[in-house]
Amino acid sequence: MANNLLTGAQNAADGTFLYGRAGKQGDTMVSKLHGDMYEQAYRGSLFSAGNQAAVTTTAGLATTFTGLAIANPATSGVNLVIRQFQVAQFAVAAAGAVGGMVGAGAAAGSLIARNCKVGGAISPATTASAGATIATPVLERVVGSVGSLATTGYGMQNGIIYDFQGSLIIPPGYYAASFTSAVTTSALLFGFVWEEVPV
Repeated sequence: MANNLLTGAQNAADGTFLYGRAGKQGDTMVSKLHGDMYEQAYRGSLFSAGNQAAVTTTAGLATTFTGLAIANPATSGVNLVIRQFQVAQFAVAAAGAVGGMVGAGAAAGSLIARNCKVGGAISPATTASAGATIATPVLERVVGSVGSLATTGYGMQNGIIYDFQGSLIIPPGYYAASFTSAVTTSALLFGFVWEEVPV
C-alpha cells in the first residue's frame, strides 16, 4: 500500500486537500515547522496583556487586588486557555513566592489586551486590569520567587516565563491573576499570554 507524500513545503489555501509532507530521503515529516503558538497567533486567536508600569502588589489572596488580572466576561462565548505567565523583578521587593490565582467574577479592565498578530483585526473578549476588586481567589500555581535585594545585587537575570501548555482554562465568568505572597512596592511586572477558544 503506497503512502502518498509530497516532498517539500506546501503553501495551500484553507479548505484544500493536501498530501502529507516528505523529506528528500522519503521520511515522513511530522516535526513542527513553526513555533508552538504560530497557528493560534496567525489565526488571530492568541492574545497578551502586561503591566505597562511597575505595580505595588497586594499580598496573598487579597480581594482588593493589584498586580495583573485577566477576566473572561460571562457573555464572551470563549474559554481563555492560558499559555504563559510572565514575571520580572527590577527593583527591591519583599522576599516571597509568585504565582497565579483564579476566581469567579470579573476584574474591571484598565489595561489593553492585544492580539499577538500585530495589527490583527480581532479584538479579545478578555479584559485586563492592574487593579480591581475581585471575588475571593484561590492559588492555582506557584511559579517562582522574588528577592529582597536591589536587582543590582543579582546581576543579569532572566524573568520567569511559566508555560501552562494550555493546562489552565478560564471559562466565561472567571478570572486569572498574578499572586505574590507579600506586598511588593513598585518592583514587579507581569504578563499573560492566552488563546481564546469557542466554548
